[in-house]
Amino acid sequence: MNNKTNFVVESRFFRGAAVLAGVLSFLLNPLILGKILADDGTINSESLIVKLWIISIAFILLSVGLFIKSSQLSFEIPKQQFFGVLAFGISVLLCLIIVEIFLRVTFSYKSLEFIKPGNSILPRYGHTLPDHFTFDPVTGYSLIPNIKDDERYITTDDHGFRTTGKQYVEGRPSVIFIGDSTVFGWGAKDEWSFPYLLAPGKILESYNVINMGVPSYSLGHIAAVLKNKVPLYNPKIVFVAILWPWKPFEAYSSASAWEKIDFDFYRSTIPLRTDFQIHHSLRDLITPRIYLVLTNYWNKIRFKKQIRENLTRPGIHHFDISESDERQLAMRHVEVLKDAAESLKKSGVDVVFY
Repeated sequence: MNNKTNFVVESRFFRGAAVLAGVLSFLLNPLILGKILADDGTINSESLIVKLWIISIAFILLSVGLFIKSSQLSFEIPKQQFFGVLAFGISVLLCLIIVEIFLRVTFSYKSLEFIKPGNSILPRYGHTLPDHFTFDPVTGYSLIPNIKDDERYITTDDHGFRTTGKQYVEGRPSVIFIGDSTVFGWGAKDEWSFPYLLAPGKILESYNVINMGVPSYSLGHIAAVLKNKVPLYNPKIVFVAILWPWKPFEAYSSASAWEKIDFDFYRSTIPLRTDFQIHHSLRDLITPRIYLVLTNYWNKIRFKKQIRENLTRPGIHHFDISESDERQLAMRHVEVLKDAAESLKKSGVDVVFY
């Protein structure tokens, strides 16, 4: 064929491609890039680091293969065909860039909509991070006041309680909900939590509605809230969720941490914070929004049944305990909570345990 109408691709091109593949394999090495982009720096089957190892190894194999074959590879490409493919590639790339810019302007979050704690998959909505908490001398830890997290749809008021959609009015009687993540609304947007859904009801029109639920609160936390925080907000009715340990007793910071607040533990692990700030990793910033949209859509289809089960099934625990021991444990919880609420009842406050 006439060389004027063809591009001649020589062996030195493939040697250059081999060098480029080798450089990319180095840059994508998890020891360099993985620690920066990984959510927690750990290596497991779900982590970004493992995926980077796979990609890095693939580039290494490609680089070696191109070097071996470079002395044998040389062929001609018709210019008309080359420019046709090039024009098509540029058109596709421009379309993707336009879509990506549009999504970055309109997309409200920079992370995947779902998280995978263990073998479960749950919405990121209402999923708290350590950055949402502050050390609290009364309860060990609590939510930071005035959080406005538009990515996880978590909002707190001036007092550090998750919003119920109603502004607190001084002097007005209050209906207060106390508990752990089920009351807080873990895995749910602000407006999906049940205190928020109950707040606009006509029967509560003249009441403050306060959500004092905090994820991972145990018996000692609930008792401290009843004794020390509820009385400050002119309570009229208080609803208290009856809790039981949700993890093995030995998994707590101490043997009694499920029923007594381990202040030393929280003081050493949770700093005193007054402001909430969203910290975006480099991974969040460079992840294409097109990938987020497609992955979220795929997760909704693939894990539809599991997501529904995780959000609707009753609370469960993952440790060995007999039915009779569980009943005794529940009664012990009730007794502790009743003692904590005694002063409220004496002052005329209705306390409901459920």
